[in-house]
Amino acid sequence: MIVDQQGEISASSGAARIKVPGIGLEVRDTAVDFARYVERMLGASQESRYSDEQIVRILREADSAPIAEVAKRHGVSDASIYAWRKRFGEIVSDDVKRLQALEAENNRLKKLVAERDLELEVMKEILGKKW
Repeated sequence: MIVDQQGEISASSGAARIKVPGIGLEVRDTAVDFARYVERMLGASQESRYSDEQIVRILREADSAPIAEVAKRHGVSDASIYAWRKRFGEIVSDDVKRLQALEAENNRLKKLVAERDLELEVMKEILGKKW
C-alpha cells in the first residue's frame, strides 16, 4: 500500500482501489483495469482504434457527408475528425503508407546523426585533454 498526501493507492493481486479525497475519486476494479487507468492518468500513449489508412478513408467520407453523421457512423467524436483533418489534411489513402515509410526513414536517420554527433563530441573531449 502506498499512502501519500494526495490520497491512498492500494493494490492486491485480484483488485485495486484508488481513493483521492480532494476530488472524491474512487476507482475499484481488477488489476488490469487499474493498470490501464493509471496509464491513462499518466498520459501514456494509447493505440489508435483506426489505422492511418482507415482515418484517411473516414476523412474522405467526411468531405462528402456531414461530419456529425460520419462521426456517429464510425463511433468517434466530431472533435476526432477535426483533429484527424488537421493531422492528415488532403492526404489520399495511397500516400499514407509512403508517409509512414518516410517518417520511419527520417527517424532512423535522426538516430544515426545523433549517434555520430555523440561520437564526435567524445572524440573532441578525448583530444582536448592534456596528457
